[in-house]
Amino acid sequence: MIYDKKYYLCEGYTTKKLKDKIIFYHQIKSGGTSVSNVFLSLFKKPYRILGTHIKNYYYKSEYENYLNNINQISQNNYDFICGHINFLEFFKDRFSITAIRDPIDRAISHFNMLVENKVIDENISFEECYKKEIIPINPITQMFNASNSEEALLSNLDFDTALKNLKKIDLIVNFENIDRLINYIISSYDLPNVLYQRLKKTKVNRFKKTKINFNIIKKYNELDLEIYKILTKNNLYFNFPNTANKRSSSKYFLYSVDFKVENHNKLLVSKDEFNTFSNFLRKNKFSIENVL
Repeated sequence: MIYDKKYYLCEGYTTKKLKDKIIFYHQIKSGGTSVSNVFLSLFKKPYRILGTHIKNYYYKSEYENYLNNINQISQNNYDFICGHINFLEFFKDRFSITAIRDPIDRAISHFNMLVENKVIDENISFEECYKKEIIPINPITQMFNASNSEEALLSNLDFDTALKNLKKIDLIVNFENIDRLINYIISSYDLPNVLYQRLKKTKVNRFKKTKINFNIIKKYNELDLEIYKILTKNNLYFNFPNTANKRSSSKYFLYSVDFKVENHNKLLVSKDEFNTFSNFLRKNKFSIENVL
Protein backbone atom coordinates (compact mmCIF):
# COMPACT_ATOMS: atom_id res chain seq x y z
CA MET A 1 0.00 0.00 0.00
CA ILE A 2 1.37 3.40 -0.97
CA TYR A 3 1.91 5.52 2.12
CA ASP A 4 2.91 8.91 0.73
CA LYS A 5 3.90 9.80 -2.83
CA LYS A 6 6.30 12.53 -1.74
CA TYR A 7 9.85 12.18 -0.42
CA TYR A 8 11.97 14.95 1.09
CA LEU A 9 15.67 15.34 0.35
CA CYS A 10 17.95 17.11 2.83
CA GLU A 11 21.52 17.58 1.62
CA GLY A 12 22.52 20.26 4.10
CA TYR A 13 24.67 23.36 3.79
CA THR A 14 27.77 24.85 5.36
CA THR A 15 27.05 26.37 8.76
CA LYS A 16 28.47 26.59 12.26
CA LYS A 17 29.07 23.13 13.69
CA LEU A 18 27.44 22.20 17.00
CA LYS A 19 28.74 19.73 19.56
CA ASP A 20 26.04 20.02 22.22
CA LYS A 21 23.95 17.00 23.16
CA ILE A 22 20.32 17.40 22.04
CA ILE A 23 17.01 17.16 23.86
CA PHE A 24 14.03 17.15 21.48
CA TYR A 25 10.74 17.93 23.21
CA HIS A 26 8.32 16.11 20.93
CA GLN A 27 4.84 17.63 20.83
CA ILE A 28 2.41 14.95 19.70
CA LYS A 29 1.09 15.40 16.12
CA SER A 30 3.54 18.17 15.35
CA GLY A 31 5.88 16.47 12.90
CA GLY A 32 8.18 15.09 15.57
CA THR A 33 7.91 11.39 14.72
CA SER A 34 9.82 11.85 11.47
CA VAL A 35 12.45 14.00 13.21
CA SER A 36 12.86 11.53 16.06
CA ASN A 37 13.10 8.44 13.89
CA VAL A 38 15.66 9.99 11.56
CA PHE A 39 18.00 11.09 14.32
CA LEU A 40 17.52 8.01 16.48
CA SER A 41 19.17 6.27 13.54
CA LEU A 42 21.87 8.84 12.75
CA PHE A 43 23.30 9.79 16.15
CA LYS A 44 25.75 7.32 17.72
CA LYS A 45 24.12 7.25 21.17
CA PRO A 46 20.40 8.12 20.89
CA TYR A 47 17.62 7.49 23.39
CA ARG A 48 13.83 7.77 23.22
CA ILE A 49 11.83 8.29 26.40
CA LEU A 50 8.70 6.22 25.80
CA GLY A 51 5.16 7.17 26.76
CA THR A 52 2.91 10.21 26.34
CA HIS A 53 0.56 12.39 28.33
CA ILE A 54 -2.29 10.63 26.53
CA LYS A 55 -4.36 8.00 28.32
CA ASN A 56 -4.87 4.54 26.75
CA TYR A 57 -1.56 4.72 24.86
CA TYR A 58 0.89 3.42 27.46
CA TYR A 59 0.67 1.80 30.87
CA LYS A 60 3.29 4.28 32.01
CA SER A 61 3.51 7.94 31.15
CA GLU A 62 6.62 9.45 29.62
CA TYR A 63 7.35 11.10 32.95
CA GLU A 64 7.22 7.76 34.80
CA ASN A 65 9.54 6.24 32.22
CA TYR A 66 11.89 9.19 32.65
CA LEU A 67 11.97 8.72 36.44
CA ASN A 68 12.49 4.96 36.13
CA ASN A 69 15.44 5.46 33.77
CA ILE A 70 16.98 8.65 35.15
CA ASN A 71 20.21 6.91 36.25
CA GLN A 72 20.62 5.29 32.85
CA ILE A 73 20.06 8.63 31.12
CA SER A 74 22.57 10.37 33.40
CA GLN A 75 25.28 7.74 33.04
CA ASN A 76 25.10 7.23 29.27
CA ASN A 77 25.23 10.90 28.24
CA TYR A 78 23.22 10.23 25.08
CA ASP A 79 23.87 12.38 21.99
CA PHE A 80 20.18 12.71 21.13
CA ILE A 81 17.23 12.31 23.50
CA CYS A 82 13.61 12.65 22.38
CA GLY A 83 10.15 12.00 23.73
CA HIS A 84 6.84 13.54 24.78
CA ILE A 85 8.63 14.60 27.94
CA ASN A 86 8.00 17.53 30.31
CA PHE A 87 10.40 20.45 30.14
CA LEU A 88 12.83 19.81 33.03
CA GLU A 89 15.94 21.53 34.36
CA PHE A 90 17.49 18.05 34.29
CA PHE A 91 18.14 18.67 30.57
CA LYS A 92 19.22 22.31 30.93
CA ASP A 93 22.77 21.68 29.64
CA ARG A 94 21.52 20.23 26.38
CA PHE A 95 20.74 21.98 23.10
CA SER A 96 16.93 22.06 23.30
CA ILE A 97 14.55 21.81 20.35
CA THR A 98 10.79 21.66 19.94
CA ALA A 99 8.27 22.03 17.11
CA ILE A 100 5.02 23.92 17.66
CA ARG A 101 1.86 23.51 15.59
CA ASP A 102 -1.30 25.59 15.38
CA PRO A 103 -3.34 24.09 18.28
CA ILE A 104 -6.53 23.82 16.20
CA ASP A 105 -4.79 22.03 13.32
CA ARG A 106 -2.99 19.81 15.81
CA ALA A 107 -6.21 18.77 17.54
CA ILE A 108 -7.93 17.96 14.23
CA SER A 109 -4.95 15.91 13.08
CA HIS A 110 -4.92 14.07 16.40
CA PHE A 111 -8.62 13.24 16.11
CA ASN A 112 -8.18 11.95 12.55
CA MET A 113 -5.22 9.79 13.63
CA LEU A 114 -7.21 8.23 16.48
CA VAL A 115 -10.11 7.42 14.15
CA GLU A 116 -7.79 5.99 11.49
CA ASN A 117 -6.03 3.81 14.07
CA LYS A 118 -9.43 2.70 15.41
CA VAL A 119 -8.71 4.02 18.89
CA ILE A 120 -12.02 5.91 18.78
CA ASP A 121 -15.15 5.85 16.66
CA GLU A 122 -15.53 8.77 14.27
CA ASN A 123 -18.98 9.54 15.67
CA ILE A 124 -17.68 10.13 19.19
CA SER A 125 -18.41 13.53 20.66
CA PHE A 126 -15.35 15.76 20.28
CA GLU A 127 -15.89 17.09 23.81
CA GLU A 128 -15.90 13.54 25.15
CA CYS A 129 -12.41 13.06 23.70
CA TYR A 130 -11.23 15.90 25.92
CA LYS A 131 -13.21 14.91 28.99
CA LYS A 132 -11.77 11.38 28.83
CA GLU A 133 -8.31 12.84 28.06
CA ILE A 134 -8.08 10.82 24.86
CA ILE A 135 -6.96 14.07 23.22
CA PRO A 136 -4.74 16.22 25.47
CA ILE A 137 -5.91 19.54 26.91
CA ASN A 138 -3.45 22.37 26.22
CA PRO A 139 -0.56 19.98 25.38
CA ILE A 140 1.97 22.80 24.82
CA THR A 141 1.24 24.29 28.21
CA GLN A 142 1.32 20.81 29.76
CA MET A 143 4.77 20.07 28.35
CA PHE A 144 6.36 23.34 29.49
CA ASN A 145 4.45 23.75 32.75
CA ALA A 146 7.25 22.26 34.88
CA SER A 147 10.90 22.98 35.55
CA ASN A 148 11.67 20.30 38.13
CA SER A 149 10.40 16.92 39.26
CA GLU A 150 8.09 18.29 41.95
CA GLU A 151 6.39 20.72 39.56
CA ALA A 152 5.98 17.96 36.97
CA LEU A 153 3.82 16.02 39.43
CA LEU A 154 1.35 18.88 39.82
CA SER A 155 -1.85 18.86 37.78
CA ASN A 156 -2.57 22.60 37.71
CA LEU A 157 -1.40 24.41 34.60
CA ASP A 158 0.48 27.68 34.98
CA PHE A 159 0.47 29.73 31.78
CA ASP A 160 3.26 32.10 32.83
CA THR A 161 5.58 29.24 33.81
CA ALA A 162 4.90 27.40 30.56
CA LEU A 163 5.62 30.46 28.42
CA LYS A 164 8.74 31.31 30.43
CA ASN A 165 10.11 27.77 30.04
CA LEU A 166 9.23 27.62 26.36
CA LYS A 167 11.25 30.78 25.77
CA LYS A 168 14.27 28.98 27.24
CA ILE A 169 14.25 26.52 24.34
CA ASP A 170 17.23 27.08 22.04
CA LEU A 171 15.39 26.28 18.84
CA ILE A 172 11.61 26.61 18.49
CA VAL A 173 10.40 25.52 15.07
CA ASN A 174 7.08 26.21 13.43
CA PHE A 175 5.49 22.93 12.31
CA GLU A 176 5.56 24.18 8.72
CA ASN A 177 9.38 24.15 8.84
CA ILE A 178 9.86 20.64 10.21
CA ASP A 179 11.79 19.56 7.09
CA ARG A 180 14.11 22.53 7.41
CA LEU A 181 14.81 21.42 10.98
CA ILE A 182 16.12 18.07 9.74
CA ASN A 183 18.24 19.87 7.14
CA TYR A 184 19.63 22.20 9.81
CA ILE A 185 20.58 19.38 12.20
CA ILE A 186 22.39 17.30 9.58
CA SER A 187 24.27 20.47 8.58
CA SER A 188 25.15 21.49 12.14
CA TYR A 189 26.24 18.01 13.26
CA ASP A 190 27.83 16.91 9.98
CA LEU A 191 25.48 13.96 9.52
CA PRO A 192 24.69 12.10 6.29
CA ASN A 193 22.21 13.50 3.79
CA VAL A 194 18.64 12.31 4.35
CA LEU A 195 15.93 11.15 1.95
CA TYR A 196 12.73 10.35 3.79
CA GLN A 197 8.98 9.99 3.79
CA ARG A 198 7.01 11.76 6.47
CA LEU A 199 5.38 9.49 8.99
CA LYS A 200 2.06 9.44 10.85
CA LYS A 201 0.19 11.21 8.06
CA THR A 202 -3.54 10.52 8.22
CA LYS A 203 -5.16 9.77 4.89
CA VAL A 204 -8.80 10.78 5.45
CA ASN A 205 -10.34 13.74 7.26
CA ARG A 206 -13.02 12.51 9.68
CA PHE A 207 -13.32 15.79 11.57
CA LYS A 208 -16.69 17.49 11.16
CA LYS A 209 -16.01 21.19 10.54
CA THR A 210 -18.83 22.62 12.59
CA LYS A 211 -18.84 25.76 14.70
CA ILE A 212 -19.54 23.62 17.76
CA ASN A 213 -16.46 21.44 17.19
CA PHE A 214 -14.17 24.41 16.59
CA ASN A 215 -15.46 26.06 19.76
CA ILE A 216 -14.78 22.86 21.71
CA ILE A 217 -11.17 22.85 20.50
CA LYS A 218 -10.77 26.50 21.47
CA LYS A 219 -12.30 25.84 24.88
CA TYR A 220 -9.83 23.06 25.74
CA ASN A 221 -6.81 24.75 24.14
CA GLU A 222 -7.29 28.30 25.36
CA LEU A 223 -3.81 28.51 26.92
CA ASP A 224 -2.09 26.90 23.94
CA LEU A 225 -3.82 29.26 21.52
CA GLU A 226 -2.51 32.20 23.51
CA ILE A 227 1.03 30.78 23.51
CA TYR A 228 0.82 30.15 19.77
CA LYS A 229 -0.38 33.73 19.24
CA ILE A 230 2.54 35.13 21.25
CA LEU A 231 5.12 32.99 19.42
CA THR A 232 3.78 34.06 16.04
CA LYS A 233 3.23 37.74 16.85
CA ASN A 234 6.72 38.15 18.34
CA ASN A 235 8.41 35.92 15.74
CA LEU A 236 10.01 33.71 18.38
CA TYR A 237 10.54 30.85 15.94
CA PHE A 238 14.05 29.96 14.82
CA ASN A 239 15.23 31.82 11.75
CA PHE A 240 16.94 29.27 9.56
CA PRO A 241 20.06 30.53 7.76
CA ASN A 242 19.59 31.46 4.13
CA THR A 243 22.66 30.12 2.38
CA ALA A 244 23.51 28.84 -1.05
CA ASN A 245 26.71 27.18 0.17
CA LYS A 246 25.77 23.52 -0.06
CA ARG A 247 28.06 21.02 1.52
CA SER A 248 29.45 17.92 -0.16
CA SER A 249 28.59 14.56 1.40
CA SER A 250 28.84 11.13 -0.21
CA LYS A 251 26.70 9.40 2.42
CA TYR A 252 22.92 9.21 2.29
CA PHE A 253 20.42 7.95 4.82
CA LEU A 254 17.29 6.48 3.23
CA TYR A 255 14.11 6.37 5.29
CA SER A 256 11.31 4.83 3.25
CA VAL A 257 7.97 3.48 4.42
CA ASP A 258 6.79 2.01 1.12
CA PHE A 259 9.99 0.41 -0.11
CA LYS A 260 12.92 -1.52 1.28
CA VAL A 261 16.51 -1.25 0.14
CA GLU A 262 18.51 -4.39 0.87
CA ASN A 263 15.57 -5.51 3.05
CA HIS A 264 15.71 -2.37 5.20
CA ASN A 265 13.37 0.62 5.44
CA LYS A 266 16.18 2.64 7.05
CA LEU A 267 19.63 2.34 5.55
CA LEU A 268 22.88 4.27 5.10
CA VAL A 269 23.97 4.11 1.44
CA SER A 270 26.52 5.51 -0.98
CA LYS A 271 25.74 8.27 -3.46
CA ASP A 272 25.49 5.73 -6.32
CA GLU A 273 22.98 3.66 -4.35
CA PHE A 274 21.05 6.81 -3.53
CA ASN A 275 20.93 7.79 -7.22
CA THR A 276 19.65 4.34 -8.14
CA PHE A 277 16.88 4.52 -5.55
CA SER A 278 15.87 8.09 -6.39
CA ASN A 279 15.65 7.18 -10.10
CA PHE A 280 13.46 4.24 -9.14
CA LEU A 281 11.15 6.55 -7.20
CA ARG A 282 10.78 9.02 -10.05
CA LYS A 283 10.06 6.23 -12.55
CA ASN A 284 7.27 5.09 -10.25
CA LYS A 285 5.69 8.57 -10.11
CA PHE A 286 7.02 9.54 -6.68
CA SER A 287 8.18 13.10 -6.20
CA ILE A 288 11.30 14.26 -4.39
CA GLU A 289 11.25 17.73 -2.85
CA ASN A 290 14.59 19.38 -2.15
CA VAL A 291 14.61 21.00 1.29
CA LEU A 292 16.50 24.29 1.36
